[in-house]
Amino acid sequence: MTYTIKQVSEMMSLPVSTIRYYDKMGLIPFLEKNESGYRIFKEQDISMLRIIECFKNTGMSISEMQQYVEMVKRGDESLEERYQLFVRRNATVRKTTRNN
Repeated sequence: MTYTIKQVSEMMSLPVSTIRYYDKMGLIPFLEKNESGYRIFKEQDISMLRIIECFKNTGMSISEMQQYVEMVKRGDESLEERYQLFVRRNATVRKTTRNN
């Protein structure tokens, strides 16, 4: 199944402009466009947007998210590296939460 940017916006309660920004920043790596240039969202793209939103909620920077996307593009060889990123992010969030 595929979705338009408007459908994804409504589904995720994200402004269309935010989704376009994430795409411009390279955070939706496998997003396709049709012959007219319109974005075509698949389930994997929506999953990536959910991950991005989770990262955003932890205070992760765009550049760190871009590093994560580069790991995803490398495929299964980066699974351990991605896991370690999640572990570090979890520790950062826990530390920040304890200090507040």
